[in-house]
Amino acid sequence: MTRKLLLFDFDETYYKHQPTSSDIEDMKDLEELLTQLSKEKVIVAILTGSALASVLSKMTKTGMTFKPHYIATDLSSKLYTWNGKSYVINETYQKQVLDGTFELSEIQQLISTISHKYHVSFQPQKEFQPYDTHYNYYFKMQGDEAEDQRILNDLISMASDQRYVVKYNRCNPRAGDPENAYDVDFLPQQAGKKYAAQFLISLHDIPKSQVLGFGDSGNDREFLRFFTIDL
Repeated sequence: MTRKLLLFDFDETYYKHQPTSSDIEDMKDLEELLTQLSKEKVIVAILTGSALASVLSKMTKTGMTFKPHYIATDLSSKLYTWNGKSYVINETYQKQVLDGTFELSEIQQLISTISHKYHVSFQPQKEFQPYDTHYNYYFKMQGDEAEDQRILNDLISMASDQRYVVKYNRCNPRAGDPENAYDVDFLPQQAGKKYAAQFLISLHDIPKSQVLGFGDSGNDREFLRFFTIDL
């Protein structure tokens, strides 16, 4: 039997924020289905912008017990594999992600250049560490969507010149993000939800026709298009 792959965005797709009792029952039904499918050579993976600790905490809070085979965290710049007892980092994936320059100081310089050019500011979403694989900021909407896109696309272009990837997506306040702002994510070239999907498809030799993905926001579009195009 050919293996199949199910890929889920986490926030508001696999996991419902501020769930009602009915939502929790629906999530338990999903887990029962995935448990059964996992016995039939179906591989389940979550692709998320959140950190592993955040994902596991949310699952525990709502009583979710199913363990996906993989969780790609930090906007899929890290990949964890369930070994039957805990989630462990996938070293092969990490070596590929970090196969190139990804310097916090260079990213901070890009932020500084754009901030001065457009007289705007970017707020770090966490305390950054020198060897992180994902640096993320909040960027407040300027009141003109076209201007927002012009600023962010300029940042994307500048980052690309230094071989970095920048993605942005409108914030989700239900997930704890501020209102009227964007998530702005910096990643190495070989990282992101599409890259994680490609890695898992290659790792398990799964044809695109046997992959099914679910997502609800802009940062899911690229990985969803990857395995649905040219079928």
